[in-house]
Amino acid sequence: MKRQTSQDALKSQSDFHRKLQKRQFASLYLFEGSESYLRDQALKSLTEVAVDAGLRDFNYAAISVTQGNLDEALAVARQFPMISERRMVVVTGFEAISDDVQLELLKAYLRQPVETTVLAFVSPGLDNRRNISTMLRKGCEVVNFEALDERDGAPNWVRD
Repeated sequence: MKRQTSQDALKSQSDFHRKLQKRQFASLYLFEGSESYLRDQALKSLTEVAVDAGLRDFNYAAISVTQGNLDEALAVARQFPMISERRMVVVTGFEAISDDVQLELLKAYLRQPVETTVLAFVSPGLDNRRNISTMLRKGCEVVNFEALDERDGAPNWVRD
């Protein structure tokens, strides 16, 4: 897989924001890259548009699965939203999961995601040698947040 450039990152971010303005949601997102400020801002925008503000306490969950409990996050993602059009689940700490049972559960969810859930996987970077990286990149809408280079990326971001 080729290395993402700053221009690729800006393009994926602008595509994401354009779809968000049209209220077009994917069921599955992968937000990856080292530019944490832009990644956090995009996640915040997605949350504000996808989940009703008054019902966010019932329909938003941020789950760290560093202990290998991806199945718990997927169980929350399978729940129906409460008095709302959709729910949102943000998953972090999944990069090192290698348990075959957990990976099979993820693969099953990626094949049939719940339509009323926006499931976002957030990572500063994935190891391309791991199965979970390949599965997520193939099954999710990927929004890249690589660091902006000073020559082209940052000036373009400021202009946009």
